[in-house]
Amino acid sequence: MSSLRLLGLLVVGTSLACTAPERTFVADDAGAGDGSTTPVDCKGKTDGTECGPAQICLKNECKSSSCGDGYVNKSTEDCEDGNTESGDGCSACKFDCKVDADCKSENICLNSSCDTSDPTKHVCKGTPAGDGTSCATMGKDIDGTCKAGVCRKIGCGDEMVGTGEDCDDGNADDSDGCKSDCTFTCKVDADCDDSDACTGKESCDAATHKCVAGTAVECKAASCSGTCDKMSGACVYPDVDKDGVGCDKDCNDADPAMFPGAFECKDGKDNDCNAATVDGTAPSCLCYVDSDKDGYATASASSIVSTAASCPDGHTRRAPVAGDPKSIDCREGTSSVFPGQSAYFTATYCSGFYKLDPFTGKSTCTASSWDYDCDGTASKQYTVGSSTGCSRACLGGGLCFCIGGGWTGAVPECGVSGSFRSCSLSGTICISSIATRQQACK
Repeated sequence: MSSLRLLGLLVVGTSLACTAPERTFVADDAGAGDGSTTPVDCKGKTDGTECGPAQICLKNECKSSSCGDGYVNKSTEDCEDGNTESGDGCSACKFDCKVDADCKSENICLNSSCDTSDPTKHVCKGTPAGDGTSCATMGKDIDGTCKAGVCRKIGCGDEMVGTGEDCDDGNADDSDGCKSDCTFTCKVDADCDDSDACTGKESCDAATHKCVAGTAVECKAASCSGTCDKMSGACVYPDVDKDGVGCDKDCNDADPAMFPGAFECKDGKDNDCNAATVDGTAPSCLCYVDSDKDGYATASASSIVSTAASCPDGHTRRAPVAGDPKSIDCREGTSSVFPGQSAYFTATYCSGFYKLDPFTGKSTCTASSWDYDCDGTASKQYTVGSSTGCSRACLGGGLCFCIGGGWTGAVPECGVSGSFRSCSLSGTICISSIATRQQACK
């Protein structure tokens, strides 16, 4: 064949190839199996049917497939979830993972794996490593342990009880049984003592190591209210009419002629606060000398006045009863000394008599006493020692206080000064202050 003829055939072949109609071909599973392709007609085909490379049938037409069209083109896409959210198992039409290695995490406290249980989404999931697994909180040095999938620095606050710790709950609530320093809120009842007798006796729950509040003292009477003495827990009620009986027991605290134990006399009043004694048959009213006007007469009152009216000034209706020290003034002339005195004093009173020195012209007392309440003894106001210092104790509900106050050395005698520690709560901290204090007595 001549070269001219061959050239003509190539030109003709080229012309035929360029003028062939544009057609779409896909592998025909029903074909002869020799790799030949036949065009796919999309008419009547279900949307999403592949009709060519990266092409699918849409509304009876073969069109290019794209991410987000709602159909998975297996040749270019793994999945279709119709959104652009990443991390949900299908991102940009690709599975987030196919094998566990695709989910590798830098957090050693999480074991990552690929969850392929949903064929339309492959999600990376992390399960916490075993608590106690060693890990690093910063850098490469191992300084922590895993807890609930988080690397926490080893020590108090890591929620794991370590060497030297009673407990570790990882919080700052000191009343929940475990304090922020990883010691129990309490171990024995004394750990809960707030040094306040008015709040009752606190106790420690051995099972939870929580402080249990005591029963508070209520100083309430039918007609009035009193105050609780923190040291003794006793209620002290006001005595408005100064007849020696507090308002809790006085039937009329506005009238000094009326109080339990008073002498019932013909004055038209229920002097003894007892309705069983009849005023009409009572004897004349007797009044006893009370020169210091403290409501009590001495055992040897020199003047007794009988009157149906109120007693004269400087007299009392309370009769001094022989053998009853609670009814007798042990020091007439000193108004702060009388039975039932509740106040404490830092100096003695003269219980003897004053003697004049003819050379100096000064008077000196022959005897002195601390017995302001006439009970025959000198009672110290503060008898508690403080050797360990202040510490914080808490009750349920977040009520916290400081304990540990008292004398830092030996308890001083009456009138003697000593070093006294006071404890006060500032926020969550107990502040200890030590100052010189004089022992008071009564």
